[in-house]
Amino acid sequence: MDAVIFAFGTLCLLSAGWMLWRVWHSSNTLDQSLTQIELAHRQRVEELQVSLKRKELDIKGLTEAVDLSASSIEKIHRSIADTSFDLIETVKPVEKPAQVIRKAHNMTTKEVYGSIRRINRLVGDLSKLRTPDNKKKP
Repeated sequence: MDAVIFAFGTLCLLSAGWMLWRVWHSSNTLDQSLTQIELAHRQRVEELQVSLKRKELDIKGLTEAVDLSASSIEKIHRSIADTSFDLIETVKPVEKPAQVIRKAHNMTTKEVYGSIRRINRLVGDLSKLRTPDNKKKP
């Protein structure tokens, strides 16, 4: 009888040891899986951050390019208009009205191209709000 109890006790201890080892092994496997998931998540976050920085740089470069283009086109526009107005103003009967029209034209041109540059900057600023962290913002 003592041998049966001893055998049963040994079997119980071996079973308990086996179960503990399986729990420990499963725990380690789970830890490894969680670590791999965490590393993959961190890597993806870093990739998204790099991508976001690149997009911000692209947006900044595009905004600057549109701004410079608008300024260049405005200069060309003004140059062509000035040449035309200079010729028109050589005709004495229309000289004074042409000067008034030139001033109005120059003011309008300045406002139109200024508006293009302001809208361009606003679009650039709004696009910065469309990031994954704050896309819920209005």
